[in-house]
Amino acid sequence: MNRKRIMTIGMAVCAVLFMMGAYCLLGDREIIFPEMAAIAAGLFLAPHLPWETDLKRILLFLAIGAVTGMLIVRLIPLPLMLQMMLAFLIASLLLLISQTGFAPMISAVVLPVMLQSRSVVYPVSAVLLTATVLGMRLLAERFGYVEKHAFTPLPKPSKQDQADMLLCWVCGSAVIAAACISGVKLLAAPPLLVAFTEFRKPETLEKLHPAKAVLLIGCCAAVGTGCLSLSVYGGLPVFVTASAAMLMTACIMRKTGIYLPPAAALTILVFLVSKDGVMWTYPLQIIIGTILMIAAARMHILIIRFMENRKLNTQHS
Repeated sequence: MNRKRIMTIGMAVCAVLFMMGAYCLLGDREIIFPEMAAIAAGLFLAPHLPWETDLKRILLFLAIGAVTGMLIVRLIPLPLMLQMMLAFLIASLLLLISQTGFAPMISAVVLPVMLQSRSVVYPVSAVLLTATVLGMRLLAERFGYVEKHAFTPLPKPSKQDQADMLLCWVCGSAVIAAACISGVKLLAAPPLLVAFTEFRKPETLEKLHPAKAVLLIGCCAAVGTGCLSLSVYGGLPVFVTASAAMLMTACIMRKTGIYLPPAAALTILVFLVSKDGVMWTYPLQIIIGTILMIAAARMHILIIRFMENRKLNTQHS
């Protein structure tokens, strides 16, 4: 392993170490922002930045998303299922108008809603942690450990883009409904909604076989659970075990050549939700949720293709 690879993996692990260290020091679970692991994976582990965005837009839209999620919980008294659907809709709109491909902003909106977080600690922590990891990225660029990314904003959303977004929301909301009705909220864990947003792109599913995605995500969830158990039963500090989990996730991604940032977030999410007694069932819930998200993405693609074929047939006739 060359020096550049060691440094980038080290930076990704340090991002998690910093976050979990702050949590251990201050004792507030709202500090834990699992999506930061996904952002670190995208910024440092992937060969190229996996999102069409720049660093300023990452910070801006993540901040807007985190505050929006908290405000939904505070100001909109709806059942959890409807709150999560609303959060997913707003997040999808944010992604559309941002003219970027920075899907992790979806998790920033939906996570506080799923956890019913009303504290301002969550958005403040999410912004500060993201700013920290972005600063690390700038240093990595300066010293040549990662390549600078030339960003060109995506085109302004067309009517077709808006219709596609609405269909995406409908398909994703179906999984949210299944998760809430069954009482297994993690079937629609926010990082899985981010993964769904990526899976609905035909080129992504063609490049990344669904079975490989399920296996990668399942392995990362199991790694997170296994490392957390060392804290629960072995007494190790969580900043040590979470950092070890991130290191193992980085090694898995490098070994497989599959760089799926939401998988890193799912490695760390168990450290946040373990208080709900889901630690040992966590990997299974995440695997089932991944399968549901892939099925929803397939349905989205099939509907889009059906509508396109119907439009072509109407024009020819």
